This record gives sequence, structure tokens and C-alpha cells, in this order.
Amino acid sequence: MAIVPTVRSSNLRRSVAFYTGVLDFERVNAEDPLDDPAFVALRRGEDFLYLSSHRGDGEFGQAIAVEVADVDAVFRDLVGRGLRTPGNPESPVHEGPVDQTWGTREFYVDDPDGNTLRFTQPSGLPHRADPKTAMRTVKVFFYGSFMSPEVLAKADVHPTDLQKARLEGWKLVIAPRATLVPAANASVYGVVARLTHVELDRLYAKDWFGFGTYLPEAVLVTLDAGDPLPAISYIAWQLEGGKPTRDYVEKILSVARQFSFPEDYVRHIQSFL
Repeated sequence: MAIVPTVRSSNLRRSVAFYTGVLDFERVNAEDPLDDPAFVALRRGEDFLYLSSHRGDGEFGQAIAVEVADVDAVFRDLVGRGLRTPGNPESPVHEGPVDQTWGTREFYVDDPDGNTLRFTQPSGLPHRADPKTAMRTVKVFFYGSFMSPEVLAKADVHPTDLQKARLEGWKLVIAPRATLVPAANASVYGVVARLTHVELDRLYAKDWFGFGTYLPEAVLVTLDAGDPLPAISYIAWQLEGGKPTRDYVEKILSVARQFSFPEDYVRHIQSFL
């Protein structure tokens, strides 16, 4: 017998993007419709979870315990996939693994609807690094100079499975670095690719261009064939302003032409020259 929790969602597409893009779940049936109200089954390894936006299927704000063998390794994995901690010193268990007085080691993650997943390592299990974590691959949406394999190769990063993709609801800004800003009725074109966690550290643990910190964001992109794909994208939320160098913009333009981005989008990139 298996008991499967049902988690209430107010926006199923947003929830599926979070649970698959950040929490590493997979849809059991990718053909299930996501137009609210709807229901979708997810799995993570041998564990299952249901998401539902139907009235009466669960309550918002519920808590779900998730037992893991190495809570520290899971936390590092989720941060690499785009998990953003709330920065609340009054709730340290939301900021990272904490040794609880009742003997477990835990960290908490709130989903977009305020439901809490409590990742728990039972007492008696030592917390240790998971050597497999470094070799897991993460789907990343690039929109700036990192779309170029030549630029990535300089950091010893070699992405696989590169595909053209579109992100709705955001706008490209280059001032002087490329970043994204939320914008209704706008789209960003880019490249989605697979990278290991080690490669992500090489890219974002170091400020390659003196532009400052880029933070991971869970996104739902659309591939050229029309299929949705959860991914993470790194965004700089602090805009310095200023004009980018011609060489920097030309690198972005080169990939835009290589992947046949729409002409109006290419002109948008050229406007930053």
C-alpha cells in the first residue's frame, strides 16, 4: 500500500514548474493538461506526489515530511537547481539544514502556494557529501553571452543538449550586462542546455565580467517544437546602468543569428549597441 499526499495548487503550471524545475520531480504523464482546474502526478525516485488545483483537494499551507538519507546533499542540489531561501533569520530552518532538538536534521521549502516540504534526515544517519551530486545535470536557460559554447569553454564548461527556447513574461536588458526583468507580453529567446553542478559553480561562483551576482530563478521555457520545459535561469536583479561593449553585444548577436532568433528580437539586441 502507498499513501500519496495531494498538494493544493492555485496555479498548476506555476506549481509544476517549481516542483520539476527546482525540487527535481518528474511528471508521470507529460501529456496531462495543466489548464486549471487540473491534476498532475509527480515522482522523485520511488516517491510520488499529486498536485491539484481542484476545489476540495487539500488545503493551502499544509506540511509534508520528506525523509532523505543526506539532507545536506539534497539542500546543495536544490540550491543548484534554483532554490532561493527567503533570507528570514527568524526561521533558520528555511535557510539551510538545522539540527533539531528532537534528533533530526531538517530544512524547509515553501512552494508558491505556501505549502511546506520538510526535508528530514532521521537521527542516527551521519550527514555527508554525496559524490554523485556533482555529476547530476541541470537544465539551464541562457540568454546572454553564455549562450555561446565558445564563451563557456573559456570557463571549462561544456554544455550538452543545446536547444533554442523562448521565455514568456520577461524582457532582455543589457545595461551593461545582460539580465532579465519581468515584463508582461514580452518574450526572451535563448538557449537551454544541460550542465553539471560543478560547471554551474564555475560559471556563477565567480564574477567573470565584474558584473556582480547572478541568482538562480525557476522558469518554464518553451522549446522550438512548442513543448514546455522547466529550467533554471540566472538573473542579476541589480542593474548598474550604462552601455555595454560592442564585443559583448556581438557575442550575443552571433548566437541569436546562429539559432535563427526572430528578426524583431535580433533588432532588440542590436538596439543596445
